[in-house]
Amino acid sequence: MIDLLKSGAINTRPLCEMAAHKDFVKLLADIEIYVDGIASMQVQNLNAYVNLARDTIEKKYRPVAVRSILLQNRLRYIAIIVSFSVALPPHPRPPPKNRENQTAKGVVNGNVE
Repeated sequence: MIDLLKSGAINTRPLCEMAAHKDFVKLLADIEIYVDGIASMQVQNLNAYVNLARDTIEKKYRPVAVRSILLQNRLRYIAIIVSFSVALPPHPRPPPKNRENQTAKGVVNGNVE
């Protein structure tokens, strides 16, 4: 970094202005938080806690009928996904190996003659 600053390849005046600012230390702390991923980890933790609290409250106060409706909707969604996967054509099967040997032994189409 020092070599880059000494080389003159970048304008150092904006860096000097930033370093002279009264909140420069806060900026460095914010950059460190961002680079270390501390902020994103805390947001993920907070989201997980909110989801847990929401589920707890829903289980406590939501009537059973509403919960069963939500469960039915989830099951319908799963059924739609499964129906799409069943509707897709199956992968072509490779021809059986040693077809000549099977017919020679008296096996035709999987049945013994």
